[in-house]
Amino acid sequence: MKLLPPSRQVDQRDTHRLIPAQFADGGTTVLTRLTKNDNLLDGIIELDNATNDRLWAESGRAPGIGERELVFGISSYRIIKHRHWFIISSFQDAEAETIVIEEKDVITRFTDGSLELRTVPIGKFNLKAEAVFACLDKSGIQFPLLLRKWKQGDYFYPLGMKKKKKLSRFFIDQKLSKTAKEKQWVIEMNKKIIWVVGVRIDDRFKVNDRTKEVLELSIKPIANGRQ
Repeated sequence: MKLLPPSRQVDQRDTHRLIPAQFADGGTTVLTRLTKNDNLLDGIIELDNATNDRLWAESGRAPGIGERELVFGISSYRIIKHRHWFIISSFQDAEAETIVIEEKDVITRFTDGSLELRTVPIGKFNLKAEAVFACLDKSGIQFPLLLRKWKQGDYFYPLGMKKKKKLSRFFIDQKLSKTAKEKQWVIEMNKKIIWVVGVRIDDRFKVNDRTKEVLELSIKPIANGRQ
């Protein structure tokens, strides 16, 4: 019977195998720089130790773990704290792309998928509850639209609310992780955010009893590298 190394349950979303810690002068782990709280430090060290078996796997002495599973020698990853989790995640590019969308652009492709636009007469409109759809009163929409990543200072009027809310506060209320926030797209019109993509539309542009045409936006995320 082949013996396997000990396993530990971790949240796999947006995570990668940890890189064994390098040590500073005097043998003190550099992980101590992350927090002065002993309980939190113990948790970080436990996560680090859980994957230190990478060194064994490199030399073929860790049955069940191949060298191809290992992540090391990559400078574009960092450790971040999210509530009770410590997450290893890649850095995002400093400059996020901004895409201009004209009314004629039925399909717009971007790094995380594609955006489709279509106009539906109110008589043929069926409300879609899925998060990948946004249904807006077309009479209130002016092109061009901008598809971009959110930034600090952004705000909108969440559907069902009459007061504006900053996206930073909205994301806290929605309990979005730091990595999820970094990946969040918005659609902007005349410096107004009309849709926090996949999350919520702006109340000012919702379909109402005076709507004659509905602008239906839909997002198709990339799946397995294909759209």
